Amino acid sequence: MGEISLDFLGEQMKGMQVDLRQVRADLSRLEADLSRLEAEIPAIRAEMAAGFKAQDARFDGIDARFAGIDAQFRQVSETAATNLAVILAAIDDLKQRLPQPKA
Repeated sequence: MGEISLDFLGEQMKGMQVDLRQVRADLSRLEADLSRLEAEIPAIRAEMAAGFKAQDARFDGIDARFAGIDAQFRQVSETAATNLAVILAAIDDLKQRLPQPKA
């Protein structure tokens, strides 16, 4: 077998050291980014909660408006039913007062 060149192995180790330094630098940068993002999470959650609360309040207002409109429709429907009953009673009364045709 041939002799292994220590110079060759030394060059390989230097290359690995450079790669390792780059990996460590990348890892440090990623850890810093992760820490920054984790620090932003509470603010994002608070902003989302405030947004949901505002939307809930808006929907509650819309629901209240629809409840009022529903009540108005019920009142109009009841008034129309009462008016119809009065008109039908008046028609029946007129029918009874009119002379009946002879057959």
